[in-house]
Formats: sequence, structure tokens, C-alpha cells
Amino acid sequence: MYIRKPGLQRIPIGLKIFGLSVFCLSTVLPGVVEERTWVDREGRTLEAVLVGWGKESVYLKGSNGRNFPVTLDQLSAECRAYLETLQKLSPWEELEGSFRRIPSGKFDLGDHENSLNHSSPQHRVWIGEFYMEAYPVTYAQWQEVVAWAIHPDRGEQRYDFEHEGRMGGGGRVAKDHPVTSINWYDAMKWANARSEKEGRDPVYFKDSEHLQVYRSGRLDLGVDKVRWDAHGYRLPTEAEWEKAARGGLESQPYPWGEAPVSPQKANYWNSTERNGTTPVGSFGKNGFGLYDMAGNVWEWTWNRWGDYQPEQTHNPMGHASASHRVTRGGSWSNAERQQRIAWRRVTHPTNSYPRIGLRMVVSGPAWEESSKD
Repeated sequence: MYIRKPGLQRIPIGLKIFGLSVFCLSTVLPGVVEERTWVDREGRTLEAVLVGWGKESVYLKGSNGRNFPVTLDQLSAECRAYLETLQKLSPWEELEGSFRRIPSGKFDLGDHENSLNHSSPQHRVWIGEFYMEAYPVTYAQWQEVVAWAIHPDRGEQRYDFEHEGRMGGGGRVAKDHPVTSINWYDAMKWANARSEKEGRDPVYFKDSEHLQVYRSGRLDLGVDKVRWDAHGYRLPTEAEWEKAARGGLESQPYPWGEAPVSPQKANYWNSTERNGTTPVGSFGKNGFGLYDMAGNVWEWTWNRWGDYQPEQTHNPMGHASASHRVTRGGSWSNAERQQRIAWRRVTHPTNSYPRIGLRMVVSGPAWEESSKD
């Protein structure tokens, strides 16, 4: 039995499952990758890989390549103790190298120019620490998670998605283009599926007690059905998205600053002969190391559509009720003006156009801390 937690080495552990008491013949020290045979007390072997864990379960991959959960009470005492030691490592240190830390702090949300589609009044808000993926989710990423999530072996924990996703949009496309043609509900469920696949705690739930993971159907989730402090994947709030897009710059129109948008800086309508999506990361990064924050595809956010509420100054979540959600960032099929950071787009959550994608964030350990500034 081996454990592979994101960012860590493989380490063998003991396991009690299906009536077998399994133990390792010898110890492997952290940092050493070495395979050993696992044998039960009757000489029978169990081949599996521990791919991650949550608060109540570990997730195994059998020799047939299929994943299955095992509750912590099925683990040996030695194994549980070792897991507790490993879990003291920060889950944020385990994020793959494609994530960037966005520090907590205040910034000016919006723009004084109200012609930017309800982007005024500009007002100062405080955002907690979080991590954002440097690139939009690619079609290849999307397909890998979906294949795991809909596998029949997941039984009652199987996911359903309304749309299978599309390989970019427009002209020439490939698996390294952003996934498109997925609606808001698909985006939320995919975030949960990716969390569970990687052994992270899911974020979106069907109930306010956070007991029933959101895996199927269309649910108009409210803030009470979100575990904002979990270290699983989720969509950014609109304010988080804008702070990240600004890359540390204040009151600038674009992620790179004041210079006008150009075909060398972003993928937008008629910027070249492409007239379609481009591979993620094809243009320069902003001050936080994020790519494609202007153009290529619109990105789903958590927020419902509505005018800004300046009284919300701390991790603003937007309106409590509205039929539409907000997408941000412009796309390959929109003009220069809509590539500005502050531009807001009203989008019905059932829309699944070939110009809408998504990007993941993870709440940081200091996400809920209040600012004293």
C-alpha cells in the first residue's frame, strides 16, 4: 500500500479492509520512492494506492485503476497516526505548481466609468487570502475529472453533468485550449469532483449542514451551502476574480496596466485571423503570475448578477437572490472594450456557450481573517 498525496512522496501505510489486516514488510522513509509488497497475516496481498484523503475517508486506487473510498475507522491505528502526522503539512503547500497565492488585503473594486456594464460605484473592499490557478481549466483537465466522476463504480456518489464540455471554441482547437460550453451548474459540480478526486474536502453542498455533497442536478446554491473555509476547489467570487486579475495594480484598465489592448496582449475578436480560442498561457502573465485574465474565454464566478452593494466591504458575496450569475474576463468573440478588468457580464446559469469557461481557486488559511487597516 502506498500513499501519494499531492506534492508529497509515496509512502507505504498499513490498512484494515474487507476483513484483511494488511501491513508493510518494512518502513520507507519520507522522500524515498521505493515499492514494497503488502501482505496480510494469511500471506494474501492487497495491491492499491492511496491517492488522498478527506476528513472522514481515504481514497484508494486498486490494481484495476478504479478509485474507492475507505473510512478512517478501517485504517490501522499505526496508519491513522501516520496520516495525522502528514496532515499537519499545509494543504496549501500541496497545490500543484500552477496555482498562485493572492494575498489578503484591500483594493478598489469596480470602475468609476459606469458604461463598463454596471461596474460602478468603485468602492474599497477587503479580500481574504486565496490561491488561483494560473490558467483557465483546459479541456484535457476537464475530461480527466469528468471520466473519474461519472464512472459507474462510484455508485450513489456518481456525478452527472449536463454538458460534456467542448475543446475550446471557434477555429482550430486542441486539448490545451480552455474547456467551453459548460454551464454554471456543471462548473460547480466539476469543482467538487476535482476536490474529491484529489482527496480534498468538497466545497459545495445541497444542505446548509454541509452533509450532502452537491453532485447532481441544478441547485441555486446560497452562501450557506458553501464551505468557504474548506481547502477544496471552487469558483472565485467576483471580487476575488477582479483582485487577482489586477495583479497588484491599482485602478488600471487591464491586467498588464494602462497600455491599450493589442493582439500581442490578449485574444479578442478580430485581434488576428484566429477567431477562436488559443492554448492557455499564450499571452503574458500579470503581476500575480496569472494568464488569460483578459480575453480567450469568459470565466464563471460565484456571484449573482446585480448592481454593486458598497456596504459589503469584507469578502463580498454579492446579491442573495437573482436569476443570473456573473462571468468575467472577456473572450475571443468580444471586442476590445470588454477585455477591461472591470467589465461585468450578466449570464444565465444554464448558458453553455463556446466562449465561457472556468478557473479554480482555493481559500487560503487566512481567508476569513478581518482587516485592521
